[in-house]
Amino acid sequence: MNKLTISIIIILVVAAGIGIYFIWQNSQPPASKPLNFAAYLHLEAESKFSNQKAYNQTNTQLKEIIDLFSKYDAKITIESSMPYAEAAGKWGEDMLNYALDKGMGVGAHCDFSTTNTPNPTVTSEDFENLKEKVDAIVGASDNIGCSGGFGAENWVQAAHDGGFSYLDAPVMNVYLRIPEENRPINPETSKPYTDEEIGEVYYHDPAPPDIRDRIYPRMLKDVQDLEEDGDGILLLMTGGLGEISSLYEGRKNCFPNCKLTEDDINYIFENIDNANSFKNNSRVSVLDTHFPLHTLSTPPENKQEKLKIVEGWLAKMQQYQNEGRIKWRTMKEVYEEYTSNR
Repeated sequence: MNKLTISIIIILVVAAGIGIYFIWQNSQPPASKPLNFAAYLHLEAESKFSNQKAYNQTNTQLKEIIDLFSKYDAKITIESSMPYAEAAGKWGEDMLNYALDKGMGVGAHCDFSTTNTPNPTVTSEDFENLKEKVDAIVGASDNIGCSGGFGAENWVQAAHDGGFSYLDAPVMNVYLRIPEENRPINPETSKPYTDEEIGEVYYHDPAPPDIRDRIYPRMLKDVQDLEEDGDGILLLMTGGLGEISSLYEGRKNCFPNCKLTEDDINYIFENIDNANSFKNNSRVSVLDTHFPLHTLSTPPENKQEKLKIVEGWLAKMQQYQNEGRIKWRTMKEVYEEYTSNR
């Protein structure tokens, strides 16, 4: 066999290999779209702003958190209850508009009750009054959703009538208004969760309890169940993992002394990887976590330790985003993606 023949054979083998690779590459299914990931911060109803100094201290904490998320191309949605909205109206220089300028999200926190029971006195007027107060700061088009508010008799109708397009941060208390026969099965009893079980044990656990169901937001028309309604009027933004400092232990096991650790961070990535392994790419999916205002600042002597943990988390999340595993979203952006796909 002469050199010319050998060269021709090599060229043919290489060409065949390139052709096979091209066919294989183009026959592969499209890459999985990223899992949406969101974080939110509640400006709680029990906050006290008796003077401008207290208001400014909160703004300093907020700015630090917003800037930290911005540093790592992350997003957080700042949700305001009535006290902060009133203080912002009085003293100005609010951090809600600063968040918007930084590409973050804003919304309201419908924290109408401090008790762990449904509040029959909550009506659409409560939602409407809070929405108007926050609208006056950021505008109605950016304030379209609220966290909480599930104490209302029919929280779907009340929130909708109050002007909101979605409610986020649902925990097991959402089932207190849903007929028991339409609730999920408690694996401990093999029966639907009861009011007593929810109120005493599971109140702040993420809802729905099954993460394979939880990652999909759904439109609802009433509080008969949490199943998708084709004629729904309000989006329930499910997908919660819980408060970031309580993820590994579970809030019911550590509150109010939950401590942020690397175990909590690992829990987030384990759930992201798990969700990416089963999610339906034809549906909008999301996971989120609550990042409280005090996450970095309380107790102050542990701030640098916690800052290191949070920066490590955000840096790895940035890597996950660059690799196409997640996409940081504001709550409003998840809503807009959902409604654009209907």
